[in-house]
Amino acid sequence: MKRNILANYVSQTLVALIGIIIVPLYVHILGAESYGLIVFLAAVNTWFSFLDLGLTPAITREVSRQPLGQMNDKTANVVRTIEAITFFISFLILLFFLVFSNAIAESWLSSSTFSQEEINIYLKLIGGIVALRFSETIFRGVLIGVEKQVFLSFLNISFAIFRNFGAVIYLKVYAGGIFEFFVFQLIFSVISLGLLVASTYQFLPFSIVSGKLSFKSLTSIRSFATSVFLISIMNSILVNGDRFALSMMVTVEELSYYGISVVAAGCLFFCTTPIIQAVYPRLCRCRDDRISFLTYYRLSSQLIASMVACVSSIFLFHSDKIFMIWLNDPQLVKQCLSVFIYLMVGNLFNCLLYPPYFGQLALDNTKLLKTINFLTIIVFFPLLYFLVANFGVVGASMAWCCINVFNFFFAGFWMHKKVIDISFYRWILECNLFQLGFVFIFNYAFSIYFPVPDSLVNFLFVLFNLVLLSLLFCGLISSELRGRALILVRGR
Repeated sequence: MKRNILANYVSQTLVALIGIIIVPLYVHILGAESYGLIVFLAAVNTWFSFLDLGLTPAITREVSRQPLGQMNDKTANVVRTIEAITFFISFLILLFFLVFSNAIAESWLSSSTFSQEEINIYLKLIGGIVALRFSETIFRGVLIGVEKQVFLSFLNISFAIFRNFGAVIYLKVYAGGIFEFFVFQLIFSVISLGLLVASTYQFLPFSIVSGKLSFKSLTSIRSFATSVFLISIMNSILVNGDRFALSMMVTVEELSYYGISVVAAGCLFFCTTPIIQAVYPRLCRCRDDRISFLTYYRLSSQLIASMVACVSSIFLFHSDKIFMIWLNDPQLVKQCLSVFIYLMVGNLFNCLLYPPYFGQLALDNTKLLKTINFLTIIVFFPLLYFLVANFGVVGASMAWCCINVFNFFFAGFWMHKKVIDISFYRWILECNLFQLGFVFIFNYAFSIYFPVPDSLVNFLFVLFNLVLLSLLFCGLISSELRGRALILVRGR
């Protein structure tokens, strides 16, 4: 598991850095309004993820429960059947964009730069890209389930490098615009899907490759997949509701400012995903062993709290300088900062709920998740509409912040009371408050009494040491992390 966590972190960190570095390059080469269409592509890609129907988490769990060499024909049939369903849904996504792109261009996206005919063409290309990327999910899920996360991390890094920097080089060489960008992304999506398919079957037993299409084989995962599907729909609505509303209420240029802030605040998810991605298969395997389950649960909670506390405090207390270094455009920084702060706080509380969320999935208890998500949607959208109408783009980030703070205390309490079955307040104290409290006080005091240097190299050096010191002290005050460190020191 340690190798998987390390590989995931290296992968997520590099992918995050690439995503951060590439934004000002895209804005510089293509312009803010063209970048708004890239933000729209990212949002659409997430919106259609709910069509996964819960099959990817289900196949990850199904594969992770059996040793790789002992997978039977039933599992082979499940993998083959889900693969066929995924490709069929991808075809429907492409068909949707081919049929309705003109209607979307006329009634949805407003632009002062592009004509409706141009947007219509771009939407068709976006449909192809989204369809291909959707097909990748099942194969990533299988690789996670068989714990080939080191190899998957290598693929993710390679894809991120070629997908982003390859596009920049292509645009520079051919003096291309947004049309050439989408064509490049479409071609690369074909290549990345082919590599994922080949890699997945390379790691699976021969019996899996010869699996048959059998809808009957899905009976054992039907209940779980249906529940995850409903939860995924509601999660997709919540996570992308802000961008969905903004795409109809503001211009593409304003949407680009929000998209830039989303990229920056999204760095917290890159801190969280590697941990939960490595721990989730273990939670599934030891769901009947309560002691082991709670050990992994507390470990993931303390790791996530430590990481997000370090990163969020650094960004919040030094956001103006970080954004200026990143974007090098005072006007653009001014547009993004107020949005970013609310998004970062919202993401912080969202990340802290990852362990109880995935803990419930591992325990096959999804009823409470569906209820909580449904209630959250009822509260979120009226709040979103009101705040966007009164505060514009900033209002959307305020709504995201408010709903995640509320969910942490409301949903977190009931998750621990009804499913995880440990004290919510003890979990907050041992796995969240100690880490968050220490790191935020430490970094706030440092920002007040020790102003950061103007030199870029010195500034980055100071931030790097702040992160190391914060993580060190988080490890000392976290029971599970401290215990693991002692085991490594003693050489057990």
